[in-house]
Amino acid sequence: NYVRINTYEQGSSTFLGGPKGKLYNRQDADAVSLLGARESSVFLTANRIPGEPHTYSANGFFASEDGLIVTNHHVVARSIEINAIDSKGISRRAQVVAMNAVDDLAVLKVDSERGFKSPRFAKEAAQPGDRVLAVTKQVGDRSLSIGPGKIESIEQVPIRVRPLGTGVKVTGPNSYNPVDHTFKFNSELPSGSHQANSERLFGTYFSKPGASGSPLLNANGEVVAVLSGGMNGKNYAVPAKSIAEILSEARKNLASK
Repeated sequence: NYVRINTYEQGSSTFLGGPKGKLYNRQDADAVSLLGARESSVFLTANRIPGEPHTYSANGFFASEDGLIVTNHHVVARSIEINAIDSKGISRRAQVVAMNAVDDLAVLKVDSERGFKSPRFAKEAAQPGDRVLAVTKQVGDRSLSIGPGKIESIEQVPIRVRPLGTGVKVTGPNSYNPVDHTFKFNSELPSGSHQANSERLFGTYFSKPGASGSPLLNANGEVVAVLSGGMNGKNYAVPAKSIAEILSEARKNLASK
């Protein structure tokens, strides 16, 4: 009736050190959420030089039964090869089918059999005060870990966009003031760039390098956001409505091929 789960204790958004193994009743909400999300979890590795070892790693999750994977734009941008390792340890080559640099989202596709397990997406948008659970796998860990926390605010984050070759380069603000909800850059807007806002959920839930692309779940085990990064002691995630938009774009891109 019990299961041991690696847990990052809530408290500091930096989450220094590793997780602690804790016993959970299988009926506990956190245990139910983890067990439900386990089959959809994906560990990603990538390289940026053909033939070289994969030195970049992050997370993602299957968002459809035919192999669409949600992760972050910064995870796969400029990557040459991307491998997606599922919960059974099976590695498959993944291709990018949609990217949104401003929202820091990307959708990958693995060419394989159908039947992948995907989590439910929340019908109600997450709100400040909601308790959430990050489900992630870190380099060297043999199993998934959870990091409980709370959404504290919903912010419109200014993102600077500059054309670069066939794509764009995006730059986020250098600092965030959670008291007056303002963001600052260390320099003026460069010539040839423009600025766009992107919604983020700021809070105390777990996130650190390598956790990018992990799903953020509500009390019902439903996806409300995907982890993206952190700033000034607060972590942030991209909300489910933005995920729905890029999944729709991915479907259109695949249909047009």
